[in-house]
Amino acid sequence: MPNDKHEIRKRIRSAQTWDRAEWWMGFKDGADSKEARGAIRPEDYLPITLGFIKRFMMLLPVGALLWFSWKINIILFYIILGISIPLSLGAAHLLDHLISKYIATEK
Repeated sequence: MPNDKHEIRKRIRSAQTWDRAEWWMGFKDGADSKEARGAIRPEDYLPITLGFIKRFMMLLPVGALLWFSWKINIILFYIILGISIPLSLGAAHLLDHLISKYIATEK
């Protein structure tokens, strides 16, 4: 296991899985965990976490759903718009008809 803290940080950043990261941190080969943990800053975990997120996005269909969700939202928007505009125009026409009928009966 490398002793240089900068070397450990560099290898942690390049680690693609938690197993390799744990090995370099000394959790798997019996090295002193406190010494290994002292060499690691919180920002060293970010590339590993992002690598896992990327893998899950590729493996799960969630990535595809997120990619197509904006298209689905646009389609739903136009469907709702296509229903609500005629309804509101119909309601406005009916209201206009009722008001004109009320005015005609008042005269």
